[in-house]
Amino acid sequence: MTEFLCQIAAPDGSVRTETHSAENAEALKQALQDRGYHLLSLKARSWLSLDFLARRDKLSTEAFLIFNQELAALLKAGLPLLNCLEVLSERQQDKLLGRILAEVIARIRGGESLSDAFASYGDLFPKLYATTLRSGERSGELETVIRRFIQYEKIVLGVKRKVRGALVYPAVLFTLSAILIAVMVTYVIPKFTAFYGEMDASLPLLTQVVLGVSDFVVGNGPLLVVGLAAAAAVFWSWSRTPAGRREVDAFLLRVPLLGSVLHLFAVSQFTRSMGTLVGGGTTAVLALEISAQTVANRDISLALQGVVQRVREGESLWSSLESTRRLPAVAVEMIKVGESTGALEDMLFAAAEFFDEEITAKLGRLMTLIEPLILIFMGSLVATLLASVYLPLVYLVGHMK
Repeated sequence: MTEFLCQIAAPDGSVRTETHSAENAEALKQALQDRGYHLLSLKARSWLSLDFLARRDKLSTEAFLIFNQELAALLKAGLPLLNCLEVLSERQQDKLLGRILAEVIARIRGGESLSDAFASYGDLFPKLYATTLRSGERSGELETVIRRFIQYEKIVLGVKRKVRGALVYPAVLFTLSAILIAVMVTYVIPKFTAFYGEMDASLPLLTQVVLGVSDFVVGNGPLLVVGLAAAAAVFWSWSRTPAGRREVDAFLLRVPLLGSVLHLFAVSQFTRSMGTLVGGGTTAVLALEISAQTVANRDISLALQGVVQRVREGESLWSSLESTRRLPAVAVEMIKVGESTGALEDMLFAAAEFFDEEITAKLGRLMTLIEPLILIFMGSLVATLLASVYLPLVYLVGHMK
């Protein structure tokens, strides 16, 4: 029996994440369908795996956005949905998306809705997408909700690029410094070890420590490489488990400077997702449930998912979110105002825009601080290594004089 982590849609419209055991994925899917559930996604659970070595199909974000833009344009022109999909499938250049569209067309011809057809692909598509399509199908405004989804994806993608772009230079700087230190420890310093050994001179403590570390690294190089690779593989596999991912994400939130940016991005992602769903006609409870799952940071995502039942039982949205202590006070206050005035969608989008501006400002401050900090740290480390190997020479020259 294999254990699967499943995301399922219940008959009452709620979406749950549960663990089930079955002989294989097809058997589990059939068993859930017999009970009236719809399987959205599933993944075999294992604590230690080599998933990172497997080739995974990954949908191109750009191709997916272009597809949705063209689909919205064709729907606006008055073409029936099936004809729109057939046209886009025939001219689709992305092979994976083209294959999926052909399967979606076959499913729709078989009686499935567009939202159910895309939901069957699980995590290959954004969690928000199928729910957005479902709300458009129910309201008869499929083109409108698709355009709202496109706008959402563009904004979120833009923020992601800002965060990643801001971290590229520090990462390159750190990597080059690490390579320089590795060359010094494994090649340059061993030359001095042999030189000082021939002189049989009394060495300063700093020099003895650095030479000892260098000897250890050079003498146990292959073992260290294998050990580090094994540790990296174990950590990667653990970080892919639900518990491991939450621990890693919670740690990232506590990292100085970077943690606050990641926190704001998660809050912005949540408020914008929920605003998109509420604007498309989704109920507040279902919008909260889906939006919480779209948050990239697992720690914040699970905390937000934990209040869904409280909202379902009648507690106000703002007080439930406040109890998680994951949302800034300004976000809770804006949601409170929106909930009390009936303008929840507008206040959610206003909150998301506010946090996007905060992210941009914090990224600017982060880059201003992190670059000199890395230079100072790595420069000090290199200077210490150089001092440790040249200090005995200074002592010897002074003694000879």
